[in-house]
Amino acid sequence: MPETTTGLRPEQLAPLPDLPSGCAWPTLAEQADPRTARIGVDPDLLRISWQTRPPGTPETFGPPRTVEFLPDLTGVPARIIGLCGDAFPARTPAAGSEYGARLLHDIASHLPPALLPPLGPTLWHYAVTAPTLRAAASHGRAPGDRLAALVIPSTHPAYLGAGIRLRQEVPLCRVAVASHTNEPLPHDSFSIDATIHLRPERLRAWGRLLGSPGGRDLLHRRGVAPDMLPVLASLHRADQIALLGAIDLAAELELTRHEFVFILLGVPQPEADRPDVPDLRIAGLLAEAALSPTARAFRELRHSEQRALHSGLTGTLNPELGQAMRRRQFADLLEEWAEAVDAHILGSTQVSK
Repeated sequence: MPETTTGLRPEQLAPLPDLPSGCAWPTLAEQADPRTARIGVDPDLLRISWQTRPPGTPETFGPPRTVEFLPDLTGVPARIIGLCGDAFPARTPAAGSEYGARLLHDIASHLPPALLPPLGPTLWHYAVTAPTLRAAASHGRAPGDRLAALVIPSTHPAYLGAGIRLRQEVPLCRVAVASHTNEPLPHDSFSIDATIHLRPERLRAWGRLLGSPGGRDLLHRRGVAPDMLPVLASLHRADQIALLGAIDLAAELELTRHEFVFILLGVPQPEADRPDVPDLRIAGLLAEAALSPTARAFRELRHSEQRALHSGLTGTLNPELGQAMRRRQFADLLEEWAEAVDAHILGSTQVSK
């Protein structure tokens, strides 16, 4: 096997540092499904998982928690589902991104330092988030149902790791990036099927609608369940962008009730009271502005556009990452790294099942 600056050959990996707890490091596969973990794995690191249960619940781990945004709100028949990340340590899935970055930093010191920040988090979502999404999509699945798309906000490029694996394993699954400004696309444009650009005023209308008693009353009259209103009002800005982008994608592609569109939800933000809307007519106008798909916002990328974006990105991120992406498919590199990291962890620790 020829030497490469991006390979993770076992003999190149540094020994894992001892944890203060005296426990073993979890593998990425164990974080994807903690119920398969070996005895003796560090419990705090194992909790960096979408299957962690919130504090105060009887079980430490369980099936991934989701929230579904129903047609009464979205106006589309497709099932738009959010994967909940508020039970992570620090109540945010950023804990996974940070763990991936730390892990590669500790064991892959031979890699150029500029490679580690974008790749560690992406590797974690590739190995942990993608299997969790597939498990969530299969829960209660009826004949004919399918996972149709993942929509990620451009502010969270590491989430693309999950999309890359879904495109490998789920036939016809699309990955779309939603944005409300001109943030650059994540680093592997060949794994992005579409972009969705949201007008800033649409996000402002969403905030006013959910942040005022009159707006919430209108949504309740339209059939939105009362227990959903606090969930909607507490969505972080990135989650709002992903949700509205998912609505646009489902409308543009005319997805049906048998097709799932997933988004990833982070830490809820405190509800902010905004000036009340004076009457239901104004609330209706706000709802129309917030929830109606933006004209010409959705754009499917042709292969030539993906290639042009890819060429530009490989020259601007950093030389090492650009060289790796020109030489090989980024998805192949992530798969190689995930397998090598888990094999290295298992080979470095001897604990019982």
